[in-house]
Amino acid sequence: MNSYDLQTLVSLGSIVQWVAVILIFLGVLLQVYKFVIDKRIGDRTAKYEKAITTLKTRIIQQNKLLQERRDKIKHLLIPEPLISKMTTHLSKYKGASVRITCLREDYGALSFSEQLKSVFQNAGWKVNGVHKASFIKPLKRIVLVLNKKEQKPKANYMFSVLKALELNGIGKLDKDQKEDLGIIIGSKD
Repeated sequence: MNSYDLQTLVSLGSIVQWVAVILIFLGVLLQVYKFVIDKRIGDRTAKYEKAITTLKTRIIQQNKLLQERRDKIKHLLIPEPLISKMTTHLSKYKGASVRITCLREDYGALSFSEQLKSVFQNAGWKVNGVHKASFIKPLKRIVLVLNKKEQKPKANYMFSVLKALELNGIGKLDKDQKEDLGIIIGSKD
C-alpha cells in the first residue's frame, strides 16, 4: 500500500465520518421536529376534545329544552273529540270573525293557536291569522276579547272549552276591535 492509497482511504474515511455526522445531526433534527409536531398535535387534540365536550353538553341542554317545549305543546293540544264538538258548536256563528294572538317564542302557545285557527276555519269563521306578540308582563292565561256585549255567547262557549282543557281565561271588552272575538293565548305555566 503506498502513501497515495493511504491518503485516499483517509480522505474517504473522513468523508464517511462527515456523512455519518450529518446523518446523525439530521436524525436528531428529525427527532426534535417529531417532538414539536407531536406536542402541537397533542395540544390541538386536547383543544378539539374540549370543544367536542362543550358541544356535547350544549346538545344535551338543547335536547332538554326541546323536550320541555314538546311537553308544553302536548299539554296545550285540543283532544280530537273536543275538536269535532267545537267545530259543530262554532259553526252556529258561521261568518263571524276571530283574531288569534299568541306569545312569541312559546311553541306550545303557537301550536295551540294553530289548532284553534283550524277549528274556527272549519266552522266557517273568518280567521285573521295567528299573530305572535311579546308582552311586557308575562301572560299566564288566555284572554278573550269581545268587540260588543252581544258576542258574549261566543265567549261563554270558549270559556267552557278552556275550562274543559283546564286553562285559565278572562274576558275583556274592546269596542275598537274589528273582529267579533279576539283570543290572546299566554303560557300555561
